[in-house]
Amino acid sequence: MGCAASKQDKDMADNPFFVGPSLFINLKGGDLLKHYRIEKPLGKGAQGEVNLVVHLMSEQKRAMKKIIKSQKINEKLIANECQIMMYFDHPNIVKIYELFQDSSHFYIVYEYLSGGELLELLNKKKELKEQQIANYIKQVLEALNHCHTCGIVHKDVKPQNILLESDEQEAQIKLIDFGAAKPVDQNDVDIAGTPLYIAPEAITDNSNEKSDVWSCGIMTLQLLTGSFPYRNETDPQRICEMITRNEIDYALIEKIKTNKAKAFVKKMLSFDPKNRYTVEQALLDPWIQDNKNNAAIDKQVLENLKQFHSCSKLQQAILQLIASTMMNSKDKQKLIQQFKSMDRNGDGKLSHSELKQGYMKIYNDELKAEHVVQEILKKGDFNHSDTLEYSEFLVAASQYNQLVEKDKIEKVFKLFDQDGNGQITIAELKKVMAGAAEKSTVWKDLIKDFDQNGDGQISHQEFFDTLMKKMQENQ
Repeated sequence: MGCAASKQDKDMADNPFFVGPSLFINLKGGDLLKHYRIEKPLGKGAQGEVNLVVHLMSEQKRAMKKIIKSQKINEKLIANECQIMMYFDHPNIVKIYELFQDSSHFYIVYEYLSGGELLELLNKKKELKEQQIANYIKQVLEALNHCHTCGIVHKDVKPQNILLESDEQEAQIKLIDFGAAKPVDQNDVDIAGTPLYIAPEAITDNSNEKSDVWSCGIMTLQLLTGSFPYRNETDPQRICEMITRNEIDYALIEKIKTNKAKAFVKKMLSFDPKNRYTVEQALLDPWIQDNKNNAAIDKQVLENLKQFHSCSKLQQAILQLIASTMMNSKDKQKLIQQFKSMDRNGDGKLSHSELKQGYMKIYNDELKAEHVVQEILKKGDFNHSDTLEYSEFLVAASQYNQLVEKDKIEKVFKLFDQDGNGQITIAELKKVMAGAAEKSTVWKDLIKDFDQNGDGQISHQEFFDTLMKKMQENQ
């Protein structure tokens, strides 16, 4: 499945254990209420209701979508959407945590985004500043760039599918709802998407990466003018006809205040996909570049990266689990800002050259910067992709002693120790880390650095001792 799946397949062939976002995700049966407390309803969608839930182990708030099983909504469709999402690793794409099912429903657990829809923000404030709109669109484009790099077309980009992480001023946006998404090289089964935002070729032929760019262009025009280019037409069929005949009201673009914003929208809404921007081109457009928030390089974050020590596969998995579920939002927000300031092409990973540019700003010494980056990739690139991906960065750039505080280690141990007997067995590891390919994983080797007495399992003391020893190495 796109780059993410092929990368995992390659890594499984070369390396027996793949550490990545999909490791802890699988379709579970059993009692969901053993893992979650349901707090309150958040809303209803076409597929079912969404509730706010609390994860009992981590005490983290999450959103749970409850979907009724039917002929239209079956396990294959749900699995397809979740399989697409579970390989994404980007700060502007909603994170999926777990899947459950019972005899009548599927339950998909996502990260909780408390800031509401981008459309709600627009309705509340009536008018957003152009710089703020450009910053939101930049984040959408970065999310789409990650999707496209992974070989996925979203197919339903619209403000209703853009949520704000919180109600804070500098809150990140997240792209959600991959129910219509498909691999780039797969033909459309039917017309999917929302008529107001759908691209011409998605109606008449097949959607592709440029179709997401069109949808983003319509959304940008809507945010900048408060209107759609359909001359007040509301009938979905008539709107689709206007789009396919190239009869939309391009004059609406002239109502945009600045020339750079006008030029940007025109390139996003070129009728011929060949002349339309790619996501990468859109990210480099002067309107986006001039209005982006530039976070200063934080020397402490880069020093943490430099000091990070290599660790075993199981340690890597534990650290990623802690970073994704237990890191406080203030610390994570600081790291996200640093990550995005270094991720110059917005694809959700730091290449060798992007890391080197960051260290050059500190050292102004090319040889020293090159040496540091080589060491960072050797120790922090857990999945051997020759890049530092978002979840890898969160681990390597964190203060290690904050990441492995005793209460966090205790919670992770309880997660693995399924029967609560004070020992983690290989069977329990397999159950929790169900995203690992069992045939290719040498589980005894995986626990070797934790299993100090060689009895084939990990005691509570062994678990703590191994992680505390690692903390001493990083000080």
